[in-house]
Amino acid sequence: MLTALYIGLRFVHFISLMAAFGCALYGAWWAPDTLRRLLMQRFYPLMRHLLLISALSATLMLMAQGGLMGDGWNDVWRPATWQAVGGTQFGGVWLWQIVLAW
Repeated sequence: MLTALYIGLRFVHFISLMAAFGCALYGAWWAPDTLRRLLMQRFYPLMRHLLLISALSATLMLMAQGGLMGDGWNDVWRPATWQAVGGTQFGGVWLWQIVLAW
């Protein structure tokens, strides 16, 4: 069950990032000059929600990874496990991803 949660969080995380990137790419670069301002005004609320979902899913993935590396659901809720995951080389990169997402 914990593995399925982790896979689902990764799916949500990458889908939200791809949608936000698509909104930014089309609204800022590919749209005709006459539509850019209107599209970015319309995309802004959606992008704000997508980036919030991305930041939350990145944080929850770190917590779930702690449970996967530890003894299961009990370690998902322990800050000491999160610090142990963050102390690894992989976790250090992950922490930067979370900081930049927030």
